[in-house]
Amino acid sequence: MNGGPNVRHGWLVVGLCLIGATGATPQVAQDDGVVTLDSGVIRGTSSAPAENVRVFKGIPFAAPPVGDRRWRPPHPVASWGGERAADQFGPRCTQSGRPALGSGLPIQPRSEDCLYLNVWTAAEPDEHRPVMVWIHGGALTTGAGSGASYDGTNLARRGVVLVTINYRLGPFGYLAHPLLSAESEHKASGNYGVLDQIEALKWVQRNIASFGGDPDRVTIFGESAGSWSVQTLVASPLAEGLFHRAIGQSGGVLASYGATPGLRTLEAEGERFASALVGAGGPVTLATMRAASAVEVLETLLESENRVQPRPAVDGWVLPDTVRTIFESGQQNRVPVMVGWNADEGSLATQNAPADVAAYEAWARETYGGRVGSFFDAYGVATAAEARAEF
Repeated sequence: MNGGPNVRHGWLVVGLCLIGATGATPQVAQDDGVVTLDSGVIRGTSSAPAENVRVFKGIPFAAPPVGDRRWRPPHPVASWGGERAADQFGPRCTQSGRPALGSGLPIQPRSEDCLYLNVWTAAEPDEHRPVMVWIHGGALTTGAGSGASYDGTNLARRGVVLVTINYRLGPFGYLAHPLLSAESEHKASGNYGVLDQIEALKWVQRNIASFGGDPDRVTIFGESAGSWSVQTLVASPLAEGLFHRAIGQSGGVLASYGATPGLRTLEAEGERFASALVGAGGPVTLATMRAASAVEVLETLLESENRVQPRPAVDGWVLPDTVRTIFESGQQNRVPVMVGWNADEGSLATQNAPADVAAYEAWARETYGGRVGSFFDAYGVATAAEARAEF
């Protein structure tokens, strides 16, 4: 299930109390919602004026992973001139299927250009408040840091500087392929979503002091697939030093169902997918794979025999071994970790249910596009009650 920072997790408050103190970096210029980052100046908006809570939405933390940058590690974001408005969420990463729990309706725009994060703060620049970075759930296939349940106003009121992030999903974030591995200087592929999360944490280290946060007191936390991601980051040597505490909610990558497969297994899966994507008789090259549109990638994914099950891979770079083996051998990053299960989260399953037939049909058109006719043939509804039941 996919909860969020403002869901009532009884023990999550304990996580807020675990967070400990110190200093900062880039130069700060914060006046009426204006913040200077290492890549440029942004202006946010007020989230709770009476309590001085400000929100900065849609901040790019990496270059758009489009064109030749599809299926590559994230590339540094280009600096911008002037003042950039940070009052709108960036697009959620390209995805198919129904929204993750916590996303809310209506569905936000989707794009491969999606590597954006959001910050909520009530801190002054020199306060060095504890930082929490939320990694959303959604089976590594759906969701976004801008989900309606992930609004950070309440945590900012409690003295936290909250960051929520996007990361590439589905085949865009977790496709492994021999050609992609051969192209990589690390001879690795498939962990692009994890690398996006790491890039966002690097951004936090460089910039969070500008929002009154302490880069030496960063807690990562996530739920469901976000919890898997948290535990993967604790295991990854590439994330060393980027955070100082970790909380995993309702998702265990150490369990058998969260097993981390080897790169060769996922490359074979990726070869089948790429052959279907390029089409019969077409040469499978990096150029033809990257030339396919996002819609073509998603349509290929809808065919059951072409499934890419997104999960982190043991690639010898991001993950030198399975997450479980890394923990068992004591090779994980040495940070306090709290893992548990959220009470009563099944109630979240009802929050996105459409209120009537029109809302159900709008969701179906957004989700299934040109295939919506086939969907309605199988799952058409006539009443609001049927719409809620089918959803």
